[in-house]
Amino acid sequence: MKYENYSFHNRKLITNAVLCIHLDRFGRLWAGTEGGGLYLYNRNKGEFEEKTRAYSIPGDVIVSIEEDKSGNLWLGTISGLVKLYVAAVGNDFSTRIYTSADGLQDNFIVNSSCSRNGELFLEDIRVTTVFFLIKWKYPLRKPIS
Repeated sequence: MKYENYSFHNRKLITNAVLCIHLDRFGRLWAGTEGGGLYLYNRNKGEFEEKTRAYSIPGDVIVSIEEDKSGNLWLGTISGLVKLYVAAVGNDFSTRIYTSADGLQDNFIVNSSCSRNGELFLEDIRVTTVFFLIKWKYPLRKPIS
Protein backbone atom coordinates (compact mmCIF):
# COMPACT_ATOMS: atom_id res chain seq x y z
CA MET A 1 0.00 0.00 0.00
CA LYS A 2 1.28 3.43 -0.96
CA TYR A 3 0.00 6.74 0.31
CA GLU A 4 0.89 10.41 0.01
CA ASN A 5 0.55 13.02 2.74
CA TYR A 6 -1.14 16.31 1.79
CA SER A 7 -0.92 18.93 4.51
CA PHE A 8 -0.10 22.50 5.39
CA HIS A 9 3.33 21.40 6.62
CA ASN A 10 4.46 20.02 3.26
CA ARG A 11 2.67 22.86 1.42
CA LYS A 12 0.39 20.54 -0.55
CA LEU A 13 -2.70 22.15 1.06
CA ILE A 14 -3.10 25.57 2.65
CA THR A 15 -4.88 24.00 5.64
CA ASN A 16 -4.70 20.85 7.75
CA ALA A 17 -8.47 20.81 8.35
CA VAL A 18 -10.02 18.62 5.64
CA LEU A 19 -13.69 18.27 6.63
CA CYS A 20 -14.99 16.06 3.79
CA ILE A 21 -13.95 14.25 0.64
CA HIS A 22 -15.98 13.03 -2.32
CA LEU A 23 -15.17 10.88 -5.34
CA ASP A 24 -17.59 11.92 -8.09
CA ARG A 25 -19.03 9.89 -10.97
CA PHE A 26 -16.16 10.96 -13.22
CA GLY A 27 -13.53 9.72 -10.76
CA ARG A 28 -12.53 13.21 -9.61
CA LEU A 29 -11.54 13.57 -5.97
CA TRP A 30 -12.89 16.67 -4.20
CA ALA A 31 -11.93 17.89 -0.73
CA GLY A 32 -13.79 20.40 1.43
CA THR A 33 -11.67 22.21 3.98
CA GLU A 34 -11.87 24.68 6.82
CA GLY A 35 -9.92 27.74 5.83
CA GLY A 36 -9.08 26.67 2.27
CA GLY A 37 -12.48 26.06 0.69
CA LEU A 38 -12.87 23.53 -2.12
CA TYR A 39 -10.02 21.53 -3.65
CA LEU A 40 -9.90 19.22 -6.66
CA TYR A 41 -7.18 16.61 -7.03
CA ASN A 42 -5.18 16.90 -10.25
CA ARG A 43 -3.98 13.37 -11.05
CA ASN A 44 -1.54 14.56 -13.72
CA LYS A 45 0.25 16.91 -11.34
CA GLY A 46 -0.27 14.78 -8.23
CA GLU A 47 -1.61 17.71 -6.23
CA PHE A 48 -4.79 19.31 -4.94
CA GLU A 49 -5.79 22.57 -6.62
CA GLU A 50 -7.88 25.21 -4.88
CA LYS A 51 -11.18 25.80 -6.75
CA THR A 52 -13.16 28.09 -4.44
CA ARG A 53 -12.49 31.30 -6.34
CA ALA A 54 -12.55 29.72 -9.81
CA TYR A 55 -16.09 28.39 -9.18
CA SER A 56 -17.31 31.51 -7.28
CA ILE A 57 -18.01 29.65 -4.04
CA PRO A 58 -18.56 31.94 -1.04
CA GLY A 59 -16.31 31.68 2.00
CA ASP A 60 -13.51 29.25 2.74
CA VAL A 61 -15.31 26.48 4.66
CA ILE A 62 -16.86 23.44 2.93
CA VAL A 63 -18.35 21.03 5.47
CA SER A 64 -20.08 18.52 3.17
CA ILE A 65 -20.11 17.39 -0.46
CA GLU A 66 -22.92 15.33 -2.01
CA GLU A 67 -23.68 14.40 -5.61
CA ASP A 68 -27.15 14.05 -7.12
CA LYS A 69 -28.33 11.86 -10.01
CA SER A 70 -27.58 14.64 -12.52
CA GLY A 71 -23.95 14.98 -11.45
CA ASN A 72 -24.41 18.24 -9.53
CA LEU A 73 -22.31 18.62 -6.42
CA TRP A 74 -24.13 20.05 -3.41
CA LEU A 75 -21.73 21.79 -1.03
CA GLY A 76 -22.66 22.56 2.53
CA THR A 77 -20.92 25.77 3.61
CA ILE A 78 -21.18 28.33 6.37
CA SER A 79 -22.52 30.75 3.75
CA GLY A 80 -25.37 28.58 2.43
CA LEU A 81 -25.93 25.64 0.13
CA VAL A 82 -23.98 25.62 -3.14
CA LYS A 83 -25.12 23.72 -6.24
CA LEU A 84 -22.04 23.19 -8.40
CA TYR A 85 -21.87 21.54 -11.80
CA VAL A 86 -18.46 21.00 -13.39
CA ALA A 87 -18.30 19.40 -16.84
CA ALA A 88 -16.26 16.20 -17.11
CA VAL A 89 -14.24 17.69 -19.98
CA GLY A 90 -13.39 21.32 -20.54
CA ASN A 91 -13.84 24.30 -18.26
CA ASP A 92 -17.63 24.65 -18.21
CA PHE A 93 -19.20 25.03 -14.78
CA SER A 94 -22.22 26.57 -13.11
CA THR A 95 -22.69 27.68 -9.53
CA ARG A 96 -25.93 28.51 -7.71
CA ILE A 97 -25.94 29.60 -4.07
CA TYR A 98 -29.01 29.05 -1.88
CA THR A 99 -29.34 30.95 1.39
CA SER A 100 -31.97 31.80 3.97
CA ALA A 101 -33.31 34.33 1.44
CA ASP A 102 -34.27 31.30 -0.71
CA GLY A 103 -36.00 29.50 2.15
CA LEU A 104 -33.21 27.71 4.00
CA GLN A 105 -33.64 27.79 7.76
CA ASP A 106 -30.02 28.88 8.21
CA ASN A 107 -27.00 29.55 6.01
CA PHE A 108 -24.68 27.31 8.05
CA ILE A 109 -25.09 23.81 6.56
CA VAL A 110 -23.33 21.36 8.88
CA ASN A 111 -24.13 18.07 7.13
CA SER A 112 -25.86 16.67 4.06
CA SER A 113 -26.67 13.42 2.30
CA CYS A 114 -28.43 12.49 -0.92
CA SER A 115 -30.80 9.53 -1.26
CA ARG A 116 -31.24 7.31 -4.30
CA ASN A 117 -34.71 8.81 -4.76
CA GLY A 118 -33.31 12.30 -5.36
CA GLU A 119 -33.88 13.68 -1.88
CA LEU A 120 -31.24 15.97 -0.42
CA PHE A 121 -31.13 15.94 3.37
CA LEU A 122 -29.59 19.05 4.88
CA GLU A 123 -28.72 19.63 8.50
CA ASP A 124 -28.08 23.17 9.55
CA ILE A 125 -27.39 24.36 13.07
CA ARG A 126 -31.14 24.41 13.80
CA VAL A 127 -33.00 21.66 11.93
CA THR A 128 -32.81 18.86 9.36
CA THR A 129 -34.54 19.73 6.08
CA VAL A 130 -35.42 17.50 3.13
CA PHE A 131 -35.39 18.78 -0.44
CA PHE A 132 -36.76 16.82 -3.36
CA LEU A 133 -34.21 17.68 -6.03
CA ILE A 134 -36.30 16.43 -8.92
CA LYS A 135 -39.00 18.98 -8.09
CA TRP A 136 -36.61 21.71 -6.89
CA LYS A 137 -36.03 23.46 -10.21
CA TYR A 138 -36.65 27.03 -9.10
CA PRO A 139 -35.35 29.00 -6.11
CA LEU A 140 -37.42 28.66 -2.98
CA ARG A 141 -39.12 31.77 -1.65
CA LYS A 142 -40.71 30.62 1.59
CA PRO A 143 -39.18 28.96 4.66
CA ILE A 144 -39.31 25.17 4.72
CA SER A 145 -40.14 23.42 7.95
